[in-house]
Amino acid sequence: MLIMSEEQKKNWEFAKQLSRNVRADADSPYAGKYVGIQREQVLAVADTPEELHANLQAQGADLEAVMVIQASVDHDQIYKLWKCG
Repeated sequence: MLIMSEEQKKNWEFAKQLSRNVRADADSPYAGKYVGIQREQVLAVADTPEELHANLQAQGADLEAVMVIQASVDHDQIYKLWKCG
């Protein structure tokens, strides 16, 4: 089980809602992008994780506190990453 702080829980709910909105609107500026979230706000948006990391570093963001998502992914869906046996 994943243990999250209250702030992380709020950011996770914000991220899931952002993802739902992006998937409902193909013209969203976040469609197909990586998004950095902190305190229920979008801090940075980029095409690649590396670009997002650089943008967040340039802002002086606390990288340990930033949640990163792919905005177009369905974060409500459960994905099987591997299968044993």
